[in-house]
Amino acid sequence: MKKTIFTLSLLLIAATLIFTGCSSKGDFELERSKGIKITYIDEFEKTTILPAPLTSEEIFNSYSDTIVRGTIETVRNIQIDYGKGEIAQKALATIKITKVISGNAKADSTVTVLLPKCVDNASANDSSVVISHLENGTEGIFLLKEVTEQSCAEINGKTFYYDDICEYSMFGEDHFAVILSDGAIRFNADLFDGAITSFANLDEAEAKIQESLTKE
Repeated sequence: MKKTIFTLSLLLIAATLIFTGCSSKGDFELERSKGIKITYIDEFEKTTILPAPLTSEEIFNSYSDTIVRGTIETVRNIQIDYGKGEIAQKALATIKITKVISGNAKADSTVTVLLPKCVDNASANDSSVVISHLENGTEGIFLLKEVTEQSCAEINGKTFYYDDICEYSMFGEDHFAVILSDGAIRFNADLFDGAITSFANLDEAEAKIQESLTKE
């Protein structure tokens, strides 16, 4: 009798896990992204980042539609598991917006942004990489893409819909943020077609971005 009760208990637990998804949900409830698990990660494989060159026009017009100034409140690395060994490692940040330079975002709001790479990925050889230096409290100007129902990534026959976890995404590896880090302004010079390689502060960077937008 006891053996029967024990067996039934195990079956009940297994059924509960299947129907609630507790065994495969990861750290996020995904409404549309079926068969995908997303989890926070503390360790990841560090990689050398060699950003593909982009023109200023591509950065401002093709790959971003929202530019905001603000502060990163939280940022954590995540792993997206598509099954069959197919994974992608990125980061998820919340940004407190203090000023909207362009786009439909609202000042004084907090938005969640999917970043293209993991943070804390810089090595001694690529310490200038912008994304890697993002951390809690980082101030900056962020060039984002507003997420729609069509925003997604397809791998291994499965579709990850961005709106399951965020309102905005950031393209590329390095071109879409100007940040204050360790007392220096970090950015990729492609943002201005190489014409500018340094700023004294974020105000200077914002003024130059405003000027670039006005010329378009």
